[in-house]
Amino acid sequence: MSMSQSSSPKRAYIETYGCQMNISDGELMEGILAARGYRIVERPEDADVVLVNTCAIREHAEQRVLGRVAQLNGLKAENSDLVIGVTGCMAQRMGAALLERAPYVDLVMGPDGYRALPDSLDQLDGGKRRDRTQLTVLDLHPAENYQGLEQLRAEGPSAWVPIQRGCDHRCTFCIVPYVRGPEKNRSARDVLAEVRGLVEQGVSEVTLLGQTVNSYRWEQVSFPDLLRDVARVSGIRRVRFTSPHPNDVTPELVAVMAEEPAVCEQLHLPAQSGSDRTLRRMLRRYTVDDFLTKVELVRDTVPDVALSTDIIVAFPGETEEEFEETLELMRTVRFHEAYTYRYSLRDGTPASRLPSEDFLPDQEAQTRLETLIDVSRSIQADINEGEVGRVEEVLIEREGRTEGQVLGRTRRNKVVVFDGDGSRIGEYARVTLDRTTGATFVGTEVTAAVAAAAW
Repeated sequence: MSMSQSSSPKRAYIETYGCQMNISDGELMEGILAARGYRIVERPEDADVVLVNTCAIREHAEQRVLGRVAQLNGLKAENSDLVIGVTGCMAQRMGAALLERAPYVDLVMGPDGYRALPDSLDQLDGGKRRDRTQLTVLDLHPAENYQGLEQLRAEGPSAWVPIQRGCDHRCTFCIVPYVRGPEKNRSARDVLAEVRGLVEQGVSEVTLLGQTVNSYRWEQVSFPDLLRDVARVSGIRRVRFTSPHPNDVTPELVAVMAEEPAVCEQLHLPAQSGSDRTLRRMLRRYTVDDFLTKVELVRDTVPDVALSTDIIVAFPGETEEEFEETLELMRTVRFHEAYTYRYSLRDGTPASRLPSEDFLPDQEAQTRLETLIDVSRSIQADINEGEVGRVEEVLIEREGRTEGQVLGRTRRNKVVVFDGDGSRIGEYARVTLDRTTGATFVGTEVTAAVAAAAW
């Protein structure tokens, strides 16, 4: 029975794991289902369809998902017609093997299948057939960029705007090109129309999303062109973008960051390693000196910029000396924030085929990760201690954990908690950073007169 024939709307719940692109994809699926009459609910217990939207970057994330769908299967005791689906990168990577690992899953759908999600659910027919149906939707479509489909975004002042899906880089550790396909860019006209529509809904901050977002090109429009155009949309006060590739950090891009007031003084710049040999084996296509030149370009042009990065330790064959070179890069650049990981083998990637003797023992890999985390946190704490006393513009995003407080972020992506109430979500406030807990600031809102003097 299709949705149009149903006496009451079916209810769908989507639970997302992974990166910002996955969060955006979750909103996209909600929008697609809502457009076909589904009611989106906030608890799996209230749903007729439960979709677990997944990441495949690391094995740990996949193990979490397998545990979660096993737990969700318990809901079928109360609702035998419940459909459980696994979508996203893990679904694409594992394919039909996921049905063997989790036989209670009804739908396995990769990232290029979302346009057909309602029809696929109609095929499953709510599990009401005499012989239970299972379905896999795994085709990759080189032209699928989800243009023309709307996301169902949570209310709030900020929004993710995907401009690119897939990746043409072939970093040897990364599964993304294999589960999301080649780079596919949206029309610049469509992106700008979406941003204008978001302004009408009360959004004042957007983050442009792509696997290597700054490699974007649509016809004659480059990423710096698009970034400038988005920054000039009336009503947009802040623009961010993630995740760029160092090779496409160009003088033209950095000039837009410096010249457009709406573009935030923040840049995520994934280094991955501080060793030239490891970077070559990762197929990152730059050297440590190249990376440091990009850092210098950005800091010379946007002096108050806050830099963050991604780092992988224990890549197969990484020596102790090469690990120390990564620590030295951290100390040299002094990133405001670092997302740190130990290498996770992904079947099908070139790195998975390296000689077995290159793979580090688990304990050694974990020790390196813990050392890296200690260095990163020490640098972050030192930087943040030096910023106590600054007056920053904060966009209030939600209520804080403590009653009577709100939480927001500065233009440089620093998290700040201060006194306020939920009625002010979406407002901008000028806040003195009074103290830091290491990663988060506690602040005090200042009056207009005091704020003006501080600026």
